[in-house]
Amino acid sequence: MRLTLRTLLAWLDDTLPPAEVRQIGQQFSDSPFAQDLVEKIQRVTRQRRLIVPEDSGPGATDPNQVSAYLDNELEPERVADYEKLCLTSDVNLAEVASSHQILSLLAQKAKVPAQARQRMYHLVRGREASPAPTPRSEPVVKLESPVVVPVWTPPQTRQRSLAERFGPLAAVASLILLLCWSAWMSASPTSKLVKPTILAQADQKIPDAPPLREVKEPADRPNPMKPTPEGPVETPRARDNTPDTERPDVGTPDAGKPVTPEVEKPPALPEGAVAVLGASDGVTFRHNPDSRAWERLASGASLRAGDRIINLAPFSSPLQIGASRATLVGDAEIRLLAEVDGVPHLEMLRGRVKLEAPGTSRNVVVGFGGSTLELGLPPGSIVGLERAEGARSGPASPLMPQLRVIAGQGEAKAKAGSKSETLAAGSALLFQVPETLTQEPPGAPLAWVTETGPTVAEEMSGKAFAAYFKPDKPTMLCLVEAAEDEAPEIRQLAIRAMGSIAPVDLIVGTMSRKGDPASRQAAIAVLRRIHLLDEAASRALHEGLVQSGGSEEWASKVEEMLVGYSAREAADPATGAKLVNLLKETEDVGVRELAIMNLQLISRRGDRLGYDPDRPTENGGLKAWQDLVQRSELRLPPAPKLR
Repeated sequence: MRLTLRTLLAWLDDTLPPAEVRQIGQQFSDSPFAQDLVEKIQRVTRQRRLIVPEDSGPGATDPNQVSAYLDNELEPERVADYEKLCLTSDVNLAEVASSHQILSLLAQKAKVPAQARQRMYHLVRGREASPAPTPRSEPVVKLESPVVVPVWTPPQTRQRSLAERFGPLAAVASLILLLCWSAWMSASPTSKLVKPTILAQADQKIPDAPPLREVKEPADRPNPMKPTPEGPVETPRARDNTPDTERPDVGTPDAGKPVTPEVEKPPALPEGAVAVLGASDGVTFRHNPDSRAWERLASGASLRAGDRIINLAPFSSPLQIGASRATLVGDAEIRLLAEVDGVPHLEMLRGRVKLEAPGTSRNVVVGFGGSTLELGLPPGSIVGLERAEGARSGPASPLMPQLRVIAGQGEAKAKAGSKSETLAAGSALLFQVPETLTQEPPGAPLAWVTETGPTVAEEMSGKAFAAYFKPDKPTMLCLVEAAEDEAPEIRQLAIRAMGSIAPVDLIVGTMSRKGDPASRQAAIAVLRRIHLLDEAASRALHEGLVQSGGSEEWASKVEEMLVGYSAREAADPATGAKLVNLLKETEDVGVRELAIMNLQLISRRGDRLGYDPDRPTENGGLKAWQDLVQRSELRLPPAPKLR
């Protein structure tokens, strides 16, 4: 029996016969890919943030297709495509794994322990378990003479008085009246303002008022009923018998002025500093040019112009840059520049950065690839900057870096040279040096811009990774120790960090680590990211490969597989035959790992057909790939479009 996703789910849910259970268990113990897949299934089925697969888009699936796959009724040509989708999408993998687990539980009979069954039967006892009533035997008393029982007469009741009969009712009515009077007195606006002298003079005769005289207003006195250019019409205050001493607006210099909300003011930066590091649980470093080492920063550290700042995944590092806020998300690196006319400047080197404008509008100038991009941020807006993979205009053209600008909240403005664009919330554009701004189609990833922090699993692994960094140890030694951790998540975080602050030869050595597929795959992903950064990084990678491998031929072979193959090269049968030969001929486990990963991409297969780079001649995986090449069936046909 082949080890596929369906058989692996059946083995996990214990729905296979005993013979097949032993067979799948042996294949599982020999396949690191299957072990990683089981860990991934257990992780995604417990993840809370996953949603239902969408009805449309690249990751959309039909519920009927899922049910047909679980019932083993899906067409063979569509099974591989669906399993590949599940292996690349956590949402679809969680759906099929959870559905298979629920169906396996429904098909089983509930097992009730014998002890629980006995306890339930002893809770309530039936009528048949009750003993029959026995007649009571009472002694017979013989009376010598008949007893005369007096005739019962009702006792005489005492007549209640009027106070006892109507007293409680009268008390309740009086209490209600008292409460109503008290409420009316407290609600009356003039009850507390009547002076005692008015009551004393109530019986006196009020003298006649003197005749009214005509009073002329001075010419320079403004009329309160006429509009003024300074503000709206102010009506005279209505008299409410309130003393002037109790009015809060009488006698104050700002009486009658409109109240404006206070604008949030950013805290002042220390003298000579252009930014301050905020509170964070992550790991943030600053490059020391004197010692050529990376120093870990603590919360509240002052940063100056020219400092290179690196944040390591999976946490974020908030920075106050002038009057704006910048947050380094995951693996990110920036260089701080001096302010010009109060506008903060920074250079985007790698990764992702969020910019926020609290309170009022802010302007931020971002340097990228030798050019500048001016961003106008309205109050409360959030803009994400992400360094995208480089692009080439032709085979011999240089690698051009690209910067993706995403408006997560509010409307932002971007200006590069003489060109400007406006970004609405949820839209994105691509900035390519020197001054090219291109609107991207809808569907740009906004999750990292709007999310506030890592997931629970990422936070736990991040804290364990951050615990390796001690103040008295060099940074590189801490990374090497973390790369040897027992948990694969910690090793992968350490290798990703090496791609930021470690030399290339250290990562190349990790790519060829035997018995550790998780570390090899993480190192390959880091090397691919370095190659696509820019031309300088690509040249540094090539020099590191030559230095680590010892020959130009080995470095060119590895670099070719790191770059990958185009659609035309993947369709060429010679490409697949060359990669299959590498599975057997090469002695480097890192090269075999690269070859099998490229074979999976060009053949559109989610599994490795049992091939293990650590044991290349075992389990029949090598022969399965060789047979596909001989039959010219290496590349699967494209999946049909579902209507």
